[in-house]
Amino acid sequence: MLFQLQYHTTYTHSGNTSSRAFLLGENFSTGKNLIVCDTQKEAEYFAKILSFSTQSKVSLLENVSSVVDFTCQDIGWFVTTKDLFEANIRWKYHIQKHTLHVQRNDEIGPEKLVNALIDAGYSHSPHLSKPGSYKKEGDTLSIRTPFDEKIVALSFFDTVLDEILLFDLSGQFMTKKEGYSFAYLTDNQKLHERGSIDPETSEIFFFLQNTTTIFIDLDFYDPLERVSNLCQKPIIFSGNPKDNSINIWVSEPKIASLQELETLVKNFGKNVHFSTKHTKVLRNFLEYNNLTSLTLSEVNIPNLESFAIADNFFIRDDILGDIFIRNRTRKSISKNLDLLLEIRPGDYVVHRDHGVGIFSEIVEKSVGGNRREYMHIAYRENDVLFVPLTEI
Repeated sequence: MLFQLQYHTTYTHSGNTSSRAFLLGENFSTGKNLIVCDTQKEAEYFAKILSFSTQSKVSLLENVSSVVDFTCQDIGWFVTTKDLFEANIRWKYHIQKHTLHVQRNDEIGPEKLVNALIDAGYSHSPHLSKPGSYKKEGDTLSIRTPFDEKIVALSFFDTVLDEILLFDLSGQFMTKKEGYSFAYLTDNQKLHERGSIDPETSEIFFFLQNTTTIFIDLDFYDPLERVSNLCQKPIIFSGNPKDNSINIWVSEPKIASLQELETLVKNFGKNVHFSTKHTKVLRNFLEYNNLTSLTLSEVNIPNLESFAIADNFFIRDDILGDIFIRNRTRKSISKNLDLLLEIRPGDYVVHRDHGVGIFSEIVEKSVGGNRREYMHIAYRENDVLFVPLTEI
C-alpha cells in the first residue's frame, strides 16, 4: 500500500480525481464506502474514474429511491453530492415506508410478492434486461436490483420463502442471505429538489453507521469538520491546508518529451503504470526500447489525469498526448500519436516538399532559445531534414 488513510483525518495535496480514486480503492477494497462531492457533475465524473480504478460497480445516489436502496446495502461503492445531507427529508420515516423487506421462512407466496414488487415500481422482464425488473420461473422469483445491479433469486417451498441467493449479472454465485430489502422505485425526485435543512440535523447520519464516508473538496454552511464528525468513519480530502491536516504529497509528473518518458521507465521500471486507449502503439514503443515489463491497461475515459505517489508513476493520455502532439484537435492527437509510436528508425517517410526519406530518430534541438522536438529524416548524399513534430 502506497499510503494508508485513517478515519477522522483531513488530507491535503491528494492530487486529482485519478489519484484520489486510486487511494480509496487501495485502502477500502471491501465494506461500504460513500464519496461525497460538491456538484452532480463532479460526482458523475468521480464515479466513472472510481469504477475504472477499483474495477467495481459504483452507484450514483442522485434521487430519493437510490438513497433508499443505499441504506439497504451492506457493501459497495456509492457516490453522491452534499445534497444528501441538506435534503429536507425525514429519512427514517421515508425509508421505513419505501422499503420492501423479505426474510427466509416468511409466509409469503410468490404471487403476493410479485404484486408487492409491482406496487414498488418494478416491472416484468423475461430476461431481466433492465434494472428494477423481475421474472418468475417455477418456484423461483428472480429480481434484478435497480442500482447496484445484482440478481436476487428467491426460492419458495409452496408459500414459504425457502432461500435467498445473490448472483452477479453474469450468473456467478455471490452469497446466501437470510433477508433482503428492496427499495421502492416510485420516488425519482432529485435530492436538490427536496428543499434544504441544516446538514447537522439530517437523519441520514443514522444510516451511515459502519460506512466509510469521504468528503471531497466541499463545504457546507457550517464547517465541514463539524458535519464529518457526525459520521462514524469520516475522511476529508481538502484543498485548503489546516493545522491538523496530513499532506499526502501526490505530485503531477512533468514529462515533456519522448526521451524523458523513456528515461522515466528505465529508471523506475515496474513502478511506472500506463493507462491509455493507445495500448497497441504504446506497446510498440516499449518493445522497441526493450521496456516490456510494465503495467499497461486499456481505458478510454476523457481527461483522465496522470499522478505520482512517492516513486510510483501513473501515466495517462494527458501526458502521452502532450508528449507527441501539442496544440492539436483531439482527432489529430489520436491520429498523430498512432503514427509517431508506430514508426521505427529505418522506416520510409514522405515529406510533402522534399519527397521520400528515411526516418532516423526523434531529437531535441534548441532554436532561437526555444527547445523543440524534431523528426530526423535522412536523404541521399548525406542530406538531412529536421521536421518539427508540431508540423507533422
